[in-house]
Amino acid sequence: MQKLIDNQTIGFDVHIAGDGQPVSISGLHMHKRMNGKQFKGVDVLFPLEGDGDIIFRPSSTKNALRNQLMTEISRVVSKNVAKRKELVKVVMEEIQKYSNGMPSKEQIQKIRNGALRIADVFSKNSVIKQEMTEQIESHLKLFVTEHKKEDGKIFYIKQDFLRNRIKVSDDLEELFKVNDIKWLNEPPE
Repeated sequence: MQKLIDNQTIGFDVHIAGDGQPVSISGLHMHKRMNGKQFKGVDVLFPLEGDGDIIFRPSSTKNALRNQLMTEISRVVSKNVAKRKELVKVVMEEIQKYSNGMPSKEQIQKIRNGALRIADVFSKNSVIKQEMTEQIESHLKLFVTEHKKEDGKIFYIKQDFLRNRIKVSDDLEELFKVNDIKWLNEPPE
């Protein structure tokens, strides 16, 4: 799973941020955005459970690149089915915990434990090196933790309680980019 975050940012959501519907595993998907120089800015939406379309942004992404990215994603998520199932289970449980509103400061230990559970999927030695929170009226809006992979490289996990989204990246700046906005003006395929 570590290959999913090498020079990339991945996000998980269920496409229901704030619409009041119950969280459903059938909507769970991964947003994968390339951070490296070669394919910087290409974004792939990939269903993790159930059926769903694979979407590339921008839609003008060349077929050769699409095939390369799909091969990479498929190789990682198919290589260890148990690890993928663990990832789906952990992400869904954590999103469900805060899908009914923002957690309070008193729930920080549960959120910290959730960050460790997510990090365990990507690294065997998950320890929170640093954590950052953003609060609104004594409720947590964001919880960001810093972790270390086995190779010593740092990665980050951002739990966004307003958007019911989890992001994992090896680039802290990429974690805070709003990647949905730039695609709004793109014509539909």
